[in-house]
Amino acid sequence: CFGLISNEDVWANVERTWYSLQKMINIKNEEVVDYKFEINKSVESKNIKVTYKNLMIDDGNLIVEIDVDDSKFKPSEDFTQKQKEDWNLDKWVNRETFISLGDIEAYVNKEKRGILQTGQADYEYKSRNADGVTSIVSIIPLYEIENGFNVEKVDKDEFPYNIDKDRIYNIQLTTKKIHISAEMEPNEKVRYGGVVRSDWSVDLPIKGEDLIKATIKCDDYKINKNIKFEIDNLEKELYFESLYVSPIYAKLKFSTDIDGYNIGEKYHIEIKLENENGEEYQFDSMTAKFDDKKQSCEVEVEYKNIF
Repeated sequence: CFGLISNEDVWANVERTWYSLQKMINIKNEEVVDYKFEINKSVESKNIKVTYKNLMIDDGNLIVEIDVDDSKFKPSEDFTQKQKEDWNLDKWVNRETFISLGDIEAYVNKEKRGILQTGQADYEYKSRNADGVTSIVSIIPLYEIENGFNVEKVDKDEFPYNIDKDRIYNIQLTTKKIHISAEMEPNEKVRYGGVVRSDWSVDLPIKGEDLIKATIKCDDYKINKNIKFEIDNLEKELYFESLYVSPIYAKLKFSTDIDGYNIGEKYHIEIKLENENGEEYQFDSMTAKFDDKKQSCEVEVEYKNIF
């Protein structure tokens, strides 16, 4: 692992193969297939059938594979004239469309968990298959509890990090919106054609021992090393804490001063992760948590483990 000091344009010109989460799970199927807890429950409403296929837990994240079958859904026939006008149906109804789920909420024993990272059809999988089904992967952080307008993280000795094998956990996945999007002309941005509102929710009472089996085993390496450097007469120090590795993800934790990964107005820090062959892991996301009292910033960089 190493840090790269770059301006805004350096990485923009690097061509990479993009791996969606669905593609990752397919590539790593042999490594994760035994973790998949089979659900196979379907809910149908407004001629759209949502099938929850299976779930896994990776580092506190609930990963759910879902199929959406809208082959019977005919907006041009079912909707009122006003809805057709509002949705501009005449502009997109005959084109290839694709599906994403909106606002999937997770409850564990009636306690609301997580902020949804939008469960949408991955780019390579946006087209329906021959049967009119779209495959979707949704990720919900079970380690977050919604408390009013605040989101709190659970302790490491609580669920989902600590699971009681003898307990029944009722996981409710609440889905009340499905977005139908139109594929526009080349060089145009994809835009939503409209939202179908109904209820495709499902209750999943699952034994703790089954959730333990569905929790992906990982390695959490302690690094505990500092890197110091100077650029444009600014001294910076990074403290690398740990590297988490699972078949699907790699997550690096480091901290720096309150400026975070920004260095003045010209530079910011990007962290690349490479394997022993010099091949680069796919960057997925970066989150920063600032502590004004300590004048420090904790950063977690997430990568897809494509190797």
